[in-house]
Amino acid sequence: MSATPKVSVCITAYNHEAYIREAIDSVLAQKVNFPIEILIGEDCSTDGTRAIVQQYERNHPDLIRAFYHSGKDKTIIDGRVTGRKNFVNNLLHARGDYIALLDGDDFWINENKLATQVEFLDSNPSYSLCFHNAIHVNENSVFLDALAVPALSSELTFLDILKTNPVPTMSCLFSNPYFKELPTWFYQTDMGDWPLHIMSAARGKMRYMPVVMAAYRIHDRGIWQSFRDDEATALLSQIKVWQLLRENKILDDDKYFCRRIDMNYRRAIRGLLLKNATYEASSELRNRRSVMGVYDGFHIKQVIKIAAVKVWRSRYVRRCKLMTQALKARI
Repeated sequence: MSATPKVSVCITAYNHEAYIREAIDSVLAQKVNFPIEILIGEDCSTDGTRAIVQQYERNHPDLIRAFYHSGKDKTIIDGRVTGRKNFVNNLLHARGDYIALLDGDDFWINENKLATQVEFLDSNPSYSLCFHNAIHVNENSVFLDALAVPALSSELTFLDILKTNPVPTMSCLFSNPYFKELPTWFYQTDMGDWPLHIMSAARGKMRYMPVVMAAYRIHDRGIWQSFRDDEATALLSQIKVWQLLRENKILDDDKYFCRRIDMNYRRAIRGLLLKNATYEASSELRNRRSVMGVYDGFHIKQVIKIAAVKVWRSRYVRRCKLMTQALKARI
């Protein structure tokens, strides 16, 4: 390896054969006057991703460090297989003053992205993180009709980032905390970037740059596709993060977390009932009562709704059976 890097670009790759070249090339195309390193975590892909990463590592030995993981390195969180160890391993090996994140299916579209962000953070040491906007593209890199970040203030507070995660993963640059290890609670969340940004926000201010400098790919195999397709899944994942932050006293304001958690439970339960998912709604209603310690009007109202849906469904099934029997009798 050459001189100590100014920026460590951490790329996570899993089954990104169709996209990983575009991701790596977009980093190699950056115009910078400082040294960088590219850390690629290849998470035991079942397609040709690993071979492509190996090729890039051979062609750029002074720039790229790759980590090849086995299937045993997978972390299971809430029954879902995740690439958490892969993500964390890159962070622990980052040597740069700053860290940039990039998933293997996304890419940068501005060759001055790193230079722009480094210049800002170097000139503003009270800031721990800056990020920018991004476009959405499809699996063929064709522009879609939405930006990743809606209208947003240029200055974000710690409470802003606790409320939600407005930071596209491929857009952020943050000061390197030189982790020797991450907190235990970090491994219990099914989100990686949002808790990481929360930890950055605890160390300094955050700046949003409205300029578009990256592309966020929307495709069926994307890791967050389930969150985009199922609002309840996303809401409940947020609840998990808030619960862990609450338990670990990240903010000395228990009422804040209670408000956020209850708001998401209400939205998730209503959404599940709209889809007639009564079993899941009942389960989350019990979870809400356990977490919040409340048995209030909302709880009673939803119990009545669930009971009504079950009665209607039972009568509908009975009606269908009677109609079927009647038709068979005519035959």
